Amino acid sequence: MSDRLDLQKIFSVKDVKHGLSLFNSDEINAVERLIIQQKGKYRIKCQIKNRFKMAKPEEIVRQLWIYRLLNEHNYPKKRIGVKKPSILILK
Repeated sequence: MSDRLDLQKIFSVKDVKHGLSLFNSDEINAVERLIIQQKGKYRIKCQIKNRFKMAKPEEIVRQLWIYRLLNEHNYPKKRIGVKKPSILILK
């Protein structure tokens, strides 16, 4: 698929390359299948919220960890919270 993103491209910068070293090829391939190109930008489908987000390196790593929790550790989706808003209370 020419419009599918190869994660190696995003993580080609030497400083962030270690981000993929923790994951095996099956996990990487599974998460690559969650990525689409929309209006010239790559987006990744969140496995928890079932919504598309920008395919930034931190979101891709988040989805790789979610994939591992769901598929290797059989962790239930309802127990995983992603990007919960923080409330700052100032006195």
